[in-house]
Amino acid sequence: MKVACTLHCFQVLTSAAQAKSRLTAHFECLRQCVNEALSERLAGLQQSVDNVVQESIAPLEQCQQEIQHRVDTAVQILDTGQCTVTVEYPFKLACLTYKLLTTGQPA
Repeated sequence: MKVACTLHCFQVLTSAAQAKSRLTAHFECLRQCVNEALSERLAGLQQSVDNVVQESIAPLEQCQQEIQHRVDTAVQILDTGQCTVTVEYPFKLACLTYKLLTTGQPA
């Protein structure tokens, strides 16, 4: 009777070890699948953020260029006006006025 009990105990322990091993393997597979899915999702979200950044930067750069162009124009007008006021070039006032009235842009 003692031999039968030992045999049954051995079978239970062996079966339990196999179950644990299978569970560990199954959950390791699940963990890998979840990690892959999360990594793919993260990469997709990061790409979406990059796309939004690229779409947002282009209009801002265009705006910056337009502002710089207008600042450059204003500086040019001021420089021309300063030359006129200091009587360095008396004829510049007439030229500047004419150009601004006809083209909206200084020389």
